[in-house]
Amino acid sequence: WGNRLAGLTLDQPLGARTTLSQRLAYSRFDTHFDLPGQSIFLGQSVDEMQVSGALTHARAHHTLSTGYEAAAYRTSYREQIAVDAGNGSDEVTFPDPLATDGDTTMRQRPAMAALFAEDLWKPNERWLVRAGLRGEYVAGANWLGLSPRASVKYFVSPRLAFMASGGRYTQWMRAMRNEDLPLRVFDLWLGSDEHIPVSSSTQLVLGGERWLSDTRFLRVEAYGKTYDRLAEPASTVDPRIRPSLLRYYDGRSYGVDVYLRQLERNGFSGWIAYSYGVTTRERNGLSYWPAHDRRHNANLVTTYAPSGSRWALGSHLGLATGTPYTGWAGVMNRWRYDPIRNAWGGPAS
Repeated sequence: WGNRLAGLTLDQPLGARTTLSQRLAYSRFDTHFDLPGQSIFLGQSVDEMQVSGALTHARAHHTLSTGYEAAAYRTSYREQIAVDAGNGSDEVTFPDPLATDGDTTMRQRPAMAALFAEDLWKPNERWLVRAGLRGEYVAGANWLGLSPRASVKYFVSPRLAFMASGGRYTQWMRAMRNEDLPLRVFDLWLGSDEHIPVSSSTQLVLGGERWLSDTRFLRVEAYGKTYDRLAEPASTVDPRIRPSLLRYYDGRSYGVDVYLRQLERNGFSGWIAYSYGVTTRERNGLSYWPAHDRRHNANLVTTYAPSGSRWALGSHLGLATGTPYTGWAGVMNRWRYDPIRNAWGGPAS
């Protein structure tokens, strides 16, 4: 797998307070999974062409921004899966009932256009308010939506601040994978179309930040999120994916993040991070904890780089609770009958 990309950015001042920015970018992602001995080949390429621009105008207490974004994608997914026919010949059969032969190619050409506007308001030294609105249209899915966002930051003192933010976010290009599998060897990217709806999320974050010294600060944040129409493939190890066979879930998550950061001082730097998070998925009235629901997660990172030295020493310690899994509901013993001895052999599970 790998990426190739190229981009061009042009920033043009329009007076002392206004700036016009234009961006043009192209990227390509390729990946393939090949098991020649097993007659399995999976491959995908994703091409993206994106153009965007923004006009920013700064005033005494307001910084106004407005802009656009347009993107066109070309995706191609190819699978070739064969199994031995079992008749002693070199013939192979292709078990996919939706494919006319063993070489199946699925292509998409999704496109998106968006307009946005934002205002950063600084009424005084204590308040920092940001509000914006984004409108998007996804051509393949014939979907049109608005996504409002806002954030507020209040400085109790120069070293203590409280924050709150919320907004609506959407996703129409996603990596399609079964998150309940412990090992994923191939990720497939699919865009929203007439079969795959656009996913959305509503998020709220509350937090505070305290500078303990000139080189050390503490940040604490609590969050809550809801999700709509999350797409997942069937719960199976079969690598083949069909849009018509996808399943859709709603979900929610909440938690707390604590982050203590030490900026470089006398050669030492690092941070301590702790997260408590809960996430659930729901479908057809049933809820469960997905595989990435890891309640406790702590990390300690330190770095020592002596002044004037070409060497640096780093360390990382991570501690976390396990992820959920579904245990066996039962075991079936299969007894084998030997007709020559007229006897049953031991059980084999």
